[in-house]
Amino acid sequence: MGWEIAAIWMDDADPAWYWTWRRVEDDSGRVVEESLAFSRFEHCIDDAQAHGLERADCVVGAHDC
Repeated sequence: MGWEIAAIWMDDADPAWYWTWRRVEDDSGRVVEESLAFSRFEHCIDDAQAHGLERADCVVGAHDC
């Protein structure tokens, strides 16, 4: 099972960028579970961790979780 965390642009929102997470199957890429949109990255990560995301699941990139 993999995790994706993405920034989503919303034209008519303030702030314009929102964050969402989803869990996907490794083989098929099918979305198993996904979150609502969060206005803050930290809130998105907190919610993902409440749904099972662990630091070991994270790949170092633009943001660390």
